[in-house]
Amino acid sequence: MITLGMHCVHGAPLGSEPARLERIAKLVVDPRWLATFKAILVGRVPGMPNEPLPRGRVAAKDLPRVAHEALVAPTAEWMELKVGATPATDPARFYVNTGRYDRRPGWANARRVLPETDTEAATVGWVELQHAIVDAVGAQHGVIVVMPTLERAQIEIWLQNMSLDGRSFHPHPDEIASYAVKSPKLGDEYLRAPRWGTYLSSKHLGAIGGKQRVLDAVQPPVVYEVGALLYFQLSECVADAMSPTTEAKRAAFEALVAPLLPPR
Repeated sequence: MITLGMHCVHGAPLGSEPARLERIAKLVVDPRWLATFKAILVGRVPGMPNEPLPRGRVAAKDLPRVAHEALVAPTAEWMELKVGATPATDPARFYVNTGRYDRRPGWANARRVLPETDTEAATVGWVELQHAIVDAVGAQHGVIVVMPTLERAQIEIWLQNMSLDGRSFHPHPDEIASYAVKSPKLGDEYLRAPRWGTYLSSKHLGAIGGKQRVLDAVQPPVVYEVGALLYFQLSECVADAMSPTTEAKRAAFEALVAPLLPPR
């Protein structure tokens, strides 16, 4: 079950930027999700008044309005949209944290289980949609992952390890744990190791020698600007995302950003 995932972090609280919130609310019904969100969950900022917040099933025609109401509510810390209640009925999800609770920077994630047919077209559209989301939230850093299982993708976008019978679903649980521990500084002082797609700011690029050094060391086939960030993708097609060639590029990229990775 090949699954795409996006995880990004943003510094400025979205709660104080209504224009960004409006853009995000419109993106939840973008056709490039290749799915229609049918339910909404909203988390409350700790210590805030117990005012009503959107929750439960929502009709497609009402989704932009309900999402906007959730995002602008001053008591809302985060919003999550889902399609179904089980993996079989839930091919897509989207989560955004407003940053209203100052324990850590705001962040967003998304996932999409690839359909069995037209996977390349589905991937291209979904990645373009994530670029729009990354720009809308004002991300400082982010990654797009391609994982062989839903569990691996979940670990990557939530930065929470999962195990079964004492064995981790992720081959490097210490890496995931290091991101979780340093989450308040992720995207600023620290980066995540590169994945299939990686978003870097000018600050990060300057710290590792600039764009040209990345091009020389990694030779990514896809490079372009996404808002204030530069996006690097390690293969043109998702079919090659987990190939040895792509992994070699990823390893070279990780070696380049090693000074900015959190200690394990």
